[in-house]
Amino acid sequence: MMSEGQLKPAIVLKEAINVGNTEAAVTFSICFQQIPADGAYSLFVPGPDARNTIQIPLGTLPPTSKQSIVSFQVRYPAQFTTHLELSYWFGTTIPPCCGKIDVTVSATVEKAARFQEHILLERSMPIQ
Repeated sequence: MMSEGQLKPAIVLKEAINVGNTEAAVTFSICFQQIPADGAYSLFVPGPDARNTIQIPLGTLPPTSKQSIVSFQVRYPAQFTTHLELSYWFGTTIPPCCGKIDVTVSATVEKAARFQEHILLERSMPIQ
């Protein structure tokens, strides 16, 4: 398998994330649709501490024929701002023209003894 520095990634996504006024459980979901499992990705999202930092230096995709999802959940304090850095590298199998990577970041907060979910980020990146 390649190392992260060997090839330029096919896709790079860099986005700011702001939690808002309330402490939240934040879920990062990445959906690989029609993406061959021999590709690789890296993900970095700095957190307020090591436990709530997401760092996948070079991960392999879960085996799939149509769709696979990886997700991570962390807890952020109110007013916390961070950023997401996602990179994807082709493997030996080139994805079909309908391949894409969808990224969703959602925050679940407790208000008046009820839980509410808010979408902080939604991006869809077609593989060209």
